[in-house]
Amino acid sequence: MEKQTQADMTNREAGNDHENKLAANVKSDSFYKSAMSRKRRNDDRVEPITDNQRRVIINDEEAAEAINKYFGSVYEKDEMSTS
Repeated sequence: MEKQTQADMTNREAGNDHENKLAANVKSDSFYKSAMSRKRRNDDRVEPITDNQRRVIINDEEAAEAINKYFGSVYEKDEMSTS
């Protein structure tokens, strides 16, 4: 147990040292550049809403109905299993 505690402390210290070195070498705009480059790389897109036949729904009312139907069925299943 004591060896594990010592290892945890050593790892924590190493992580803190690494973070401190990074913080000491930061340029004024490097955080912004890093955040923006990550945003461009990880540009997660929301997939279009589709119906049961995998057709893309464009009409707002149809999209709302499809979402309502999907989430309504999810909650109905949960309520049935907890009863």
